[in-house]
Amino acid sequence: MARFRRFGLIGLIVLAGCATPQEGQPIIAAARGIAKQAEQSGDYTVGADVLTGLRSQGHGNPEISRDEVRLLLLAGRQAEAETLLRSLMAAAPRPDIARQLANIRLAAGNAAEALAIVDAANDKSDALLLNTGGASLDALGRHAEAQARYRAALRIRPDDATIVANLALSLLLIDQPRSAMEEITRIGQPAMIAQGKVWELALVLAAVGRTPDAAQALNLAGRGPTARDDLAQIARILALSPDQRRAALIAR
Repeated sequence: MARFRRFGLIGLIVLAGCATPQEGQPIIAAARGIAKQAEQSGDYTVGADVLTGLRSQGHGNPEISRDEVRLLLLAGRQAEAETLLRSLMAAAPRPDIARQLANIRLAAGNAAEALAIVDAANDKSDALLLNTGGASLDALGRHAEAQARYRAALRIRPDDATIVANLALSLLLIDQPRSAMEEITRIGQPAMIAQGKVWELALVLAAVGRTPDAAQALNLAGRGPTARDDLAQIARILALSPDQRRAALIAR
């Protein structure tokens, strides 16, 4: 069945390549629909191959490329995703492309290159790009600069728990747990939990001596079965030296 579907997809892509732009639109729509179905079923390789095929036949556009990058990453094909992002940046630089590429380099442990990519994009209006720049600066140990970028990002997206979490962690890295708690309080614990940042919330609560509240937050987020392990990991991290703590948080 999988081989049959793959041959069918190849046929669609070939047809799209032979069609005029007008004739190809229904075929392209069908192929994108199949790629979406493949993603939903967890068959990321098939989905990525479909979109790569469309692009190779001259039917690429920014939306298709974004989907292709996402599927390539989900399929574990990071090198291909990075190559595509670099070609997209060379053709038409955009902050979302720069952010994706910078995040890949940051995850690979190259914070300096990630920061260079962010700075080259030079877009102070994109909160997510500012956030990536902040994360890169934190990885380089430049926490004051990182915090300035997080705060700039929060002026654009004040309710983004990911940015709040990154700012709070950055403050913890310079031994300012109460300032970190103030940032958490501003957005509110329910928002942190709802946006999937309960571990970071628990870390900050534990850092200010509120371990029972940290346990309660983990339970509220449905992490009761692993709460004891989470709290033990948090305690180990908080006991580390600043340099060791930074390495542990970045690795996580």
